[in-house]
Amino acid sequence: MTTPNDNPRKRFLTALTSVAASAMALGASGGGGGGGDGDGFLTLSSLRADLPPEDLLSQLKALGVRNATADHKLTLESASELGELLSAKPERPEPVFESNAITDAGILVVHAITDEVLSSLAREPTLMHQLDPRKFEEFVARLLERQGCEVTLTKRTRDGGYDILGRTKAGAASLTFVAECKRYAPHNRVGVEIIRGVYGVTELHRANYGLVVTSSSFSRDAKQETLRIGPRMQLAEYTDVCQWLQGS
Repeated sequence: MTTPNDNPRKRFLTALTSVAASAMALGASGGGGGGGDGDGFLTLSSLRADLPPEDLLSQLKALGVRNATADHKLTLESASELGELLSAKPERPEPVFESNAITDAGILVVHAITDEVLSSLAREPTLMHQLDPRKFEEFVARLLERQGCEVTLTKRTRDGGYDILGRTKAGAASLTFVAECKRYAPHNRVGVEIIRGVYGVTELHRANYGLVVTSSSFSRDAKQETLRIGPRMQLAEYTDVCQWLQGS
């Protein structure tokens, strides 16, 4: 846990008092640009050898030390504290981009479905429409895993007619299922042909049930066909996926 005294700005208030007193009161006596001297002081120019003097003075001015020159001297203690402050990195960097509203310019680029990506999607579920189809499959697989399922993604060049092979527990029984993932735009509904195809694959692989997951919704015919097939066919549309996200 960080205490108030660990805050770099708090430490700076202490350093600044002695730095300002040393830099302003001692003046430009001796020292040059060389490092320390025999009286226990350092010149400002020796604080950061990797910085041109003008850049160092600009940083000092931003920190609150004004009217200093490269030849001003500071105590060894003040030099150490100020040098640490100048070279410190932020403990918690600010996000590069954050938006509460999704616009045409708000593009989601995802390399892996990490916990951070899942958190972002939980806050803004409409971002799932920006995932490419393969990432949507990986996204659904992660959500199923979080519900306790064992899942295996098929290869990109699949020819088995499904995206995910899964196993889940139902009491003492272990059920297998095949899942097809459709990342569709909100207005593009999944039709009855997809339902029939997945049911055929379910029968072929002798799975306990088939599952179709979409980022949009299902047509009336698709829902009627699912009712006709019975419990061996299950559907999950956008609102269902949103509930999975909130539960994850």
